[in-house]
Amino acid sequence: MEKGLHGVMGRRITGAITDDGGNPLLTTSLGADGSQGAGAGLRRFITAGVYDGDFTLTPPSPDSEISAANVLPNWTLTRVAGTSIGVYSVADALSASGRVIRFVATAGPLNDEVYLEQIIPTNGSRGQSYSYAAKFTFLAATISTAALSVRATGQFLRNDGITTTGAAHTVDTVFSSLGALTDIVIRPPSGGVPVPSDASLLRLRIGVFYSTGAAATGSIDLCEVRVISGTDEIIIPDGTTPANTYATLTKAFGATVLDNQSANTKLSLGPTGILSFVGGAQGSVAVSTTGVVISTSGAGGGRITLSGGSLIVTPGTQTISAATDTISGGIGSYIDITVSGGPFTMTSAPTVVDGVDGQELTIINVNGNAITLSDQGTLANSNLRLTAATIALSARDSLKLRYSSTVGDWVQVTPLVNVI
Repeated sequence: MEKGLHGVMGRRITGAITDDGGNPLLTTSLGADGSQGAGAGLRRFITAGVYDGDFTLTPPSPDSEISAANVLPNWTLTRVAGTSIGVYSVADALSASGRVIRFVATAGPLNDEVYLEQIIPTNGSRGQSYSYAAKFTFLAATISTAALSVRATGQFLRNDGITTTGAAHTVDTVFSSLGALTDIVIRPPSGGVPVPSDASLLRLRIGVFYSTGAAATGSIDLCEVRVISGTDEIIIPDGTTPANTYATLTKAFGATVLDNQSANTKLSLGPTGILSFVGGAQGSVAVSTTGVVISTSGAGGGRITLSGGSLIVTPGTQTISAATDTISGGIGSYIDITVSGGPFTMTSAPTVVDGVDGQELTIINVNGNAITLSDQGTLANSNLRLTAATIALSARDSLKLRYSSTVGDWVQVTPLVNVI
């Protein structure tokens, strides 16, 4: 060893070390694909966890169908059934790698299926200290159909590369639900449990199959595959739909999920501000654009308890200016009615629009002349079941109703309240 080199590994390597297809693994020169030091496939594994996960490397015949005789570097093609679905490496000017993988389906029978597979090393941990997720990014399919589906699967293997450990996590997605740029995320093992202590490798499969026997013809492009790993927590960026099975702190599909791995307890913040808490046997709370939903399997019965506070509900408002107007119950609890003109005996059918089962609605005539409501037996389809044929609400009078989906109408639950 020359003085001053200090045994730096690879110091005397010149040229390139290549794989069986002649693609550089290690190189001391700048390649046409931008490789220097590590070749394109190895560099992608270092940066994104998957060998050639952006498909820079092409099969020997780049524009021909991928097959056992025209192998895609670092990937294995498997035909589960049939030959109606072909797989190709095609040029794509908008991809950084310049290539995407295209699955092309001709009219095939039910269960025709093909997939690409890669087995990657993981950080084996007897203490189950690591988490993994894989993300597959697709462009929109050329046909919107439920006859064709994408199938993504992750399965941990022991160090023999054959024996499985833990449950596989598989996500099937129909073509019609894949948008212009859609991420499919899998998080093995299935069930939101930690990675098995004897896991040494992760087997990824991504493919297309006929989920029905319909004669659908179309294609879909796979842009990239990457693996995200972490220790006690894992962050999975991007996407569209909140996940609910992850056993860590996770940002997935545009949502953030905190899962303590205990009794299915999760706190989720969705991509549109939807907040939900799932407490296993303790019940759940969901806040969304349609309201707050509380459910429980315990003795509490979904109740809300306020200690030293008050619950304030802002009423809706509506002006009644004709007997044919319809009162909008919406999903509120109170509605203040202002009568313009009148008095009116309401003739609208329905007089109050449908609510949701169990919803209570208090109608208050805040000012103006009286309005008279008619029972369903007096005015067909009034949507009201009252204690009298008609009930008049003068100024400042109020009436409380409850909607029953079983009855199909609003049912009066308190007497008419008259105030001075």
